[in-house]
Amino acid sequence: MHNAQCAMHNAQCAMHNAQCTMHNAQCTMHNAQCAMHNAQCTMHNAQCTMHNARCRMQNAQCAKRFGRYAVAVFLVLLFAPLFASALPRMPMGFKASFSNDTGRTWRQMGTLPQPFAMARATVKTSMLGQGYKLVHDIAEGDNATRRLLFWRKEEEDVILMIWQEDLYTTGVSWGISKRGTDADDEASGAAAGQQALSPQPNNQVLQGGLSPADKAKDRN
Repeated sequence: MHNAQCAMHNAQCAMHNAQCTMHNAQCTMHNAQCAMHNAQCTMHNAQCTMHNARCRMQNAQCAKRFGRYAVAVFLVLLFAPLFASALPRMPMGFKASFSNDTGRTWRQMGTLPQPFAMARATVKTSMLGQGYKLVHDIAEGDNATRRLLFWRKEEEDVILMIWQEDLYTTGVSWGISKRGTDADDEASGAAAGQQALSPQPNNQVLQGGLSPADKAKDRN
């Protein structure tokens, strides 16, 4: 009986040893898997570091390109007025009702929503701010609310007419005049002013202006 119990105990010990061996093998496999996982993590970290380095490089390149673009835009905005059209700009609030670039009539006709005296001051301030010099300011006879103004800037002459349409509205027309000699300019300027302000036949178009009948047609 004692021998049988010893045999049973030995069998249990052998089974326990086999279980321990299997457990050790499982632990070894688990450690190997952990080592592989750690290696994969290390590789992933290295890839992330490389990706971050590339992102920083791309960001630096983008910042450099943006800086160049910003400088280019700044220079364009800075020097845009130098390359802009030399044509005069009417004051804010001017509403054009007629435009023509043939050079045979008014370049623009329209209105300013201001009383005559205020509109006249607004137009003068705008033209002076654009570098024009007032050469002549001619009234139509005794009518102080209808005037012809001659402006000059370098090689450009501008004829501008303003008149009172009603208590709160002022009409404005302007055109470009061809430059002659200084003597001719003085004579032709005065003559053109009197011609533009004097009554004209219905079918006659002024140099730089429209007849009253034509202006009525344009408004219609």
